[in-house]
Amino acid sequence: MSTIIGLCISYKGLSEKHIVMSQNSSETNRNLEQLKANYDLLTAALVKVQKNFQEEVSAKDSMQIERDRERKRKELLQTQTEALMNEQKNLQADITMKEKSCSRCPVGWVLLQSSCYVFSDTDKVLSWNLGREECKKAGADLAVIDSQEKQEFI
Repeated sequence: MSTIIGLCISYKGLSEKHIVMSQNSSETNRNLEQLKANYDLLTAALVKVQKNFQEEVSAKDSMQIERDRERKRKELLQTQTEALMNEQKNLQADITMKEKSCSRCPVGWVLLQSSCYVFSDTDKVLSWNLGREECKKAGADLAVIDSQEKQEFI
């Protein structure tokens, strides 16, 4: 009998432990389900963040390519600007030299290679000698064509 009483007491204790463990198991299962749901949400958020990250990396790469392109364009423009400024300086020096070496041409005369030329507006045809005399009266002389440029000019 004492065995039966011992077993009953033991059973009652086990029964109470079983109830407590059952409750703990239910709570643990709820916690596990909540953790799984949180894991799924975090996984979805991670995928979204990774996608956004890849898009941002692609945008950054595109911007770097565009920046490099613009940098090369800027360098080319700077080189062209420097060349144009040098050309302008050379042309200004050429103008200054021509102004110093040659007084300005009289009105109606044309400057070519630091020499002034005028073209007769008369329709009369003169011999070489008479033409030269007319030029000398005007303080000039007949043109000497000694280059292709002068030939084309005249």
